[in-house]
Amino acid sequence: MTRTPKKRKTTAGAKAKAAPAAKPAAAKSRAAKSPAADSGAVDSAVRSAPETADAPRSAKPPESGAQPVRPAQPAGATQPVGATQPIRAAKPADQPLVVNAQYIKDLSFEAPAAPEIFQRMQTTRPDITINIDVQAVPLKDTAYEVVLNMRAECKVEQKVAFIMELVYAGNFNVRVPREQLQAVLLVECPRLLFPFARSILAEISREGGFPPVLLGPVDFVTMYHKQMEMTGKAGGGAPQAGGGTPQAGGGTPQAGGGTPEAGGGGPPPAS
Repeated sequence: MTRTPKKRKTTAGAKAKAAPAAKPAAAKSRAAKSPAADSGAVDSAVRSAPETADAPRSAKPPESGAQPVRPAQPAGATQPVGATQPIRAAKPADQPLVVNAQYIKDLSFEAPAAPEIFQRMQTTRPDITINIDVQAVPLKDTAYEVVLNMRAECKVEQKVAFIMELVYAGNFNVRVPREQLQAVLLVECPRLLFPFARSILAEISREGGFPPVLLGPVDFVTMYHKQMEMTGKAGGGAPQAGGGTPQAGGGTPQAGGGTPEAGGGGPPPAS
């Protein structure tokens, strides 16, 4: 007997063992036909890969209680970098005239002929006389007190309706040349005080039962020149306290807006 069948069996076994070896090639060909599957795998691998040192990182908010990191300041800087510089006003020492305070030193009002005077004011126009006097008193160094003495007297048929007196003052720092000092004290300082004193007189006369006394503008320059002519001084030195205190007075301004008209027998209605 021959062993030919065994050889055939061995050949068949070889063929059977060689068949599985062809499967990876088929899988490889399928992978080549579908590149999208490989790209998806690559993308997932990139996403899962850890960040490198060169990759930018998103800024994280500071933890509670932690101080924010600020840029370094240049040497000698007094404010943080990027801060807006504040606008600083001029110092009082740089200004030639500074108002430190304004105040009432004395104030009085009397109507000795009330209430009969209201009946006379219905038929007779009242006559008002106003006197203003300016004084300047040195205090210390460049500080001066400028005083407005104001007196208003109202008469009806030679009978006093009311008398009103006001002493209004201001504390000033004056830094000007010596030859300009008196003009500043007796002209510029009273100009600053007058609107407030005018308002006080109008309010007090109204509260006293009479129409408000409204003063017109006062020419302090003319008052000053008249005073210089009377004293024979052309200007100059700093004012001295006491008898040497400069004064500008004698002014008699008229009530602005007309003299108070005759009342209706009593206080005018509040506006």
